[in-house]
Amino acid sequence: MSGYHNSTRLYSLIAADWEFQKRYSPTLADLAQERPQGNQWPDLSEASIRAFRENDRKGLAQVRQIDLRGLSDEARLDHRLFERELLARMDEWDLSAHLTSLGEFGRFGPSALNLLSTIQSERPPSSLAELKQRAIRLQTFPNYVVEQISIMRQAGRLKMYPPRELVQAAVGELATELEKPPAESAFSLSSGNGGKAAQSPEEASLTRAGREALVSRVIPSLRQLHRFLAEEYLPACAVSPSLMAWPNGSRIYGLLLRRSTTTTMTAAEIHRLGLSEVARIQAEMKSTVEKTGFRGTLDQFFAMIRSDERFYCKSPDELLTAYRATAKRIEPAIVKLFRTFPRMPFGVEASRAISGPAATYSRPAIDGSRAGI
Repeated sequence: MSGYHNSTRLYSLIAADWEFQKRYSPTLADLAQERPQGNQWPDLSEASIRAFRENDRKGLAQVRQIDLRGLSDEARLDHRLFERELLARMDEWDLSAHLTSLGEFGRFGPSALNLLSTIQSERPPSSLAELKQRAIRLQTFPNYVVEQISIMRQAGRLKMYPPRELVQAAVGELATELEKPPAESAFSLSSGNGGKAAQSPEEASLTRAGREALVSRVIPSLRQLHRFLAEEYLPACAVSPSLMAWPNGSRIYGLLLRRSTTTTMTAAEIHRLGLSEVARIQAEMKSTVEKTGFRGTLDQFFAMIRSDERFYCKSPDELLTAYRATAKRIEPAIVKLFRTFPRMPFGVEASRAISGPAATYSRPAIDGSRAGI
């Protein structure tokens, strides 16, 4: 088979895999700006999980059948990266990583433990079609909760519990959410629209349907999830945040290293490198502090800049302007530090009030229709 046909086959496999992933993963569909799938809950039924695994197994077998002779350097690199991705996915299945709430395995997300933060960070519906999709999603929320509880029970049987602190935080967030009136809920279809009335009869009808689903389906399911986490899951969770408490913890950690880096260094080697880098950076920080004329320790310097009003913006508008100015100063320096970097632009916007003061980043749409925010 010619290099051209091998190249065509490779990219056909990659494209088919991407389409499959988007069908099952709202996280990836949303990233691709495909709103119908992006506004659904993940399908974590047994049938869906089997389909996921079989797709990865077949994809790996097919990509390994491709003859690399005649491929361009770029195609060889893409082949290597795709094979690496599929190998990592098979490791995930072997280690039951799909049962965890680890963000690195986010194609199965959002997990119940970061559900509220995910909902709060969503942008408001931008069209009538998207509003309709969100209303339908509220109707199907009970099934999502049932599947999430099933996943967590499966993880529990394998002694793969998340740190207690993480579950405690989720329990607290759910308790706070359940105390809110429906109109102030993170799930409310009117959240984030500035209280503006619906602009059309269709929007008004969908908003009413969403409000009814929120009261009759979402809130009872949130209570069910809160009760499960507080009464069943939390008492079983380990106090230690270390993965070493898991039977397969060291292997999961190794997989996370491979997922997050391109190095073959061991966990111990990376830890030693991290310690040496911390020491180097702290030395540079101390040198910088000394140049300011401050006399004291680093901790004292940090305490000073946190408490001194000189270092705080006087208004939200001033803070937003400062962030945007900082982004503009950084942008020209990127080309000096990186050879290859994203071509998509990015912008700085004020956070929605419901999301709180934390800074977040929303990746750009893969099709280029939305910049990073």
